Amino acid sequence: MINPERDIDTPFEESHLWAKLRRTIVCGREWISPEEPRSRLMQVNCFDVSDAELLTLVKSDYEKIQHTIRIKGFGELSRSLCDYIEPGTKGVGHGSTSRAFYASKKLVGIILGLGA
Repeated sequence: MINPERDIDTPFEESHLWAKLRRTIVCGREWISPEEPRSRLMQVNCFDVSDAELLTLVKSDYEKIQHTIRIKGFGELSRSLCDYIEPGTKGVGHGSTSRAFYASKKLVGIILGLGA
């Protein structure tokens, strides 16, 4: 979850997001259809904390989220704001006011070694 009071001034290296990313495991599975009761596990990988370039990109997204909260307000956060970390709504239905950090498809592809 994104907590604007906590996250607005917390440096990336001390953030809740960074704490989660350091422990992230991504599992790629084969999707066939909504009716399929099972799926085949295709690949498992971790977020590469040693990839300085990727960390710089993720940190930049985090700081863009902070800047948006600070300048435009929490309500202006949307999934389209950033490239790697998406600040999307949390909860069911339209009109949700809470937000959470989501890994973009681009970031998941990089973690799984599928490219950008």
